[in-house]
Amino acid sequence: MINIDIQQIEEIMQLIQQNKFSEAVEKSKRIIVQTSFNQFHAYNLLKTFLIVKYGSFSSNEKQQWYEQILQLCESKLQKFPSQNQSLFMKAAALFSQNKANESLELCDQIISNNPQQLDGYLLKSKVLSECGLQEQDIEMWRQFVQQFCDVHQGYLSLIIALQNKKKYEEILTVCNKAIKMFPDKQVFLETKGDNLYKLNQYLQAFQVFDELIQKKTACRYHYEMKKKSLRKYKKEVSKKYRANDSNDELNRIYDWINEQLKICYTQLLQETDEECLELERIKFLYEINDVQEARIFLDNMIKKHPENIEAYLFKGIREYIQQLSQKMRKSLMKLQSYSMKRSLNNLKICNYMRIKLDNQKNSKNGLILQNASIRLLKNFLNLSTFSYKNVLWNFIFCQILKHKLK
Repeated sequence: MINIDIQQIEEIMQLIQQNKFSEAVEKSKRIIVQTSFNQFHAYNLLKTFLIVKYGSFSSNEKQQWYEQILQLCESKLQKFPSQNQSLFMKAAALFSQNKANESLELCDQIISNNPQQLDGYLLKSKVLSECGLQEQDIEMWRQFVQQFCDVHQGYLSLIIALQNKKKYEEILTVCNKAIKMFPDKQVFLETKGDNLYKLNQYLQAFQVFDELIQKKTACRYHYEMKKKSLRKYKKEVSKKYRANDSNDELNRIYDWINEQLKICYTQLLQETDEECLELERIKFLYEINDVQEARIFLDNMIKKHPENIEAYLFKGIREYIQQLSQKMRKSLMKLQSYSMKRSLNNLKICNYMRIKLDNQKNSKNGLILQNASIRLLKNFLNLSTFSYKNVLWNFIFCQILKHKLK
């Protein structure tokens, strides 16, 4: 014999699916007050009504449905007056009707009845956040973790509340405490790494994500954040040491960072076999002048992915640049000591490219040439930052363009 509770609930669900909400509500009110109706089923039935999508109903019609849900809650409260679940559903329904103050009062009642149960706090947190009362939300969770320091969900909720106000320093404090309390909860260590990155503490962020990777439970996100943190740290170090002319120290740190990045790329490529990531590693190796290793990886990539056009193009550009750099090395050495000569040279090329652009503005290369001109002009206007390396690469870049335009 089919359980009467289940059969009645299925009938109500069919009415809801047929958009006969009024009939479903009336039937629910009748069966909820029956002495044989299970309180667990009653709670789930109320929850179903609360999350149902009302489709194309107007705001007035939605208001009527919410009021009927409240009536259902009242019916259930009469039958199970001591159940916090009923109060919770009523508080949720009130909040859905934009009756925030009444909803908060019920949340406080739920919390008072059972201070360690999270449902009341979570709903109150949602109401406070939606009403723009983030500081009250934060304070509520601060008090919760002080009173119930062994409930990890409280720390997570406090972190979320703090993130909404961008209080990253306090988040770090909460994370450090939670890591000691719950060493097996990886989420707190990951959150710590994220917030260190947001606070521009890139070396510390790298150390946290490296620690996560060492735990053998890492995901791709940890490898990516480790890589991003290292690259940001490299830029930070460059600004710091170049300002102090500490080239030896800068080179030492660069060598360490580059080695760590190589390890990180290797780790990432063990997790995923993406072609774009492989090409990114190759470009990085060229960037740090590890040409021999870069060529090996590039050749292997072309063998492994013969359909990857970008890899062929990149190899062709690298070979062409190498040929140019060998032929023009003597000329470039002269350019190094004559800033005015550099300026005039770049200006001539800019004018040359402008003429070519006028002649080819309707060609398929027009947009490429335009972007190249903009890049060259920006460099020309920023002569105060020119170094030998900049001169070298800009000159080679211009020669490539001239070759392509012929």
